[in-house]
Amino acid sequence: MNTLDGRVVPVSDLLETDVAQMHHLMCSSYDNISLERFKSDLYKKDHAILLHSDDSEIQGFSTLKVYREELAKVQRTVLFSGDTIINKDYWGSQELPKLWGAYAHRL
Repeated sequence: MNTLDGRVVPVSDLLETDVAQMHHLMCSSYDNISLERFKSDLYKKDHAILLHSDDSEIQGFSTLKVYREELAKVQRTVLFSGDTIINKDYWGSQELPKLWGAYAHRL
């Protein structure tokens, strides 16, 4: 199985090359994903989990948004996972669930 190396990155720190690779990956599996719409949604998120192959290309990602809400006078933290995709050649990798779980645990 092909391996992935992942990291969690603030969306504000993403490079244009990162965004372009992420958009390309989305377009490889979904229709009608304009770059403008993709960016508009992406920049509303807090972090992205980027999954890189050995050649440093992004082969998968997930976007994350954290909401802090009060419900019944108790502060709650809500984690929303937005766009999530992994190149089919890397299905089965445990890097995404490992990083997603660590992120959620830190909250």
